[in-house]
Amino acid sequence: MLAELIRFYSLIIIYSNYDLDITGTIEIRLSFNLKSTSLEIFINKCTNLARAKRNQTSNPYCKCYLLPDPSKSSKSKTSVKKHTTDPVFAETLRYHLSSEDFSSRIIWISVWNQSSLGRNDFLGEIHIPLAHCTLDKLEEYTLQRQMPNDDLTSNMETQGDSNTLQFELTFVEDRKNKEVGTIQISAIQGIGISYGKHPVDAICKGILMPDKLKRKLPTIRKGPSPKWDVPLRWENIRRKNLPSTSLEISIWSQERFRKTMIGSIQLHSTPDHTDNNKSAKGSNALKDEKSIWEAFLKDPTKTHNCRLPLRSNTQEK
Repeated sequence: MLAELIRFYSLIIIYSNYDLDITGTIEIRLSFNLKSTSLEIFINKCTNLARAKRNQTSNPYCKCYLLPDPSKSSKSKTSVKKHTTDPVFAETLRYHLSSEDFSSRIIWISVWNQSSLGRNDFLGEIHIPLAHCTLDKLEEYTLQRQMPNDDLTSNMETQGDSNTLQFELTFVEDRKNKEVGTIQISAIQGIGISYGKHPVDAICKGILMPDKLKRKLPTIRKGPSPKWDVPLRWENIRRKNLPSTSLEISIWSQERFRKTMIGSIQLHSTPDHTDNNKSAKGSNALKDEKSIWEAFLKDPTKTHNCRLPLRSNTQEK
């Protein structure tokens, strides 16, 4: 598939004009429709596009592919806006996409000037890995020059993450007593979260050991990339006690009559502070978990950006 994509990308270069200086931005919103299991790409507008015509204007339109499929079945286009460098499209493009495939795909949106001579002018492009996207929010992206084939291939090969959790970990000192503070886990986002073949209404839980202090965040019904805007917090923790503590963060699927754990991560510095999951992926995760916790203990007030695979679990509650 990657070889086919590279050949396709090369053909576009042959039959298009890439001589313009790239300027401007594009504003879009991504959504995942759980009922229809479809990705919805709302293309709102572009601003300050390059001028492709002699009269200092352009006839812009947007073209979209859902990589790694470069075929015509993956191609969608907006309408053409005549004589403007600040087009407002306000159009939605849709792709049928299962939650299992979500995190492995990349949105490729390019902006073009429609030329009467049959050789359209390239006005810029963006690539958005769905594994790292923000849903249900208008976002503005700076248009880029054409991505080299090697970079595109590398981008595609790193999109295999599924059931992964990213977050920020820090210790917030008390203003009056720096030996006491709050363990805070913020900017929590799941990547490629799925349970079987079903989309997930996700719950995030945390437990601080050895005191078994439990915290819980509300259910997020946003498809495969749930994001929590509120942090997990444990207050009144003594700094000197941090080395003897550990954290478990778990993601659960909220079903009608039960909650099922999708997976968890365990942050600690003791090798035997773990469960009996001995899979290869679990073993790698344990090493990464330990490294993150040791870095946190070394400099707890620093904000540590973390990204870890969830260890699978079939526990029900």
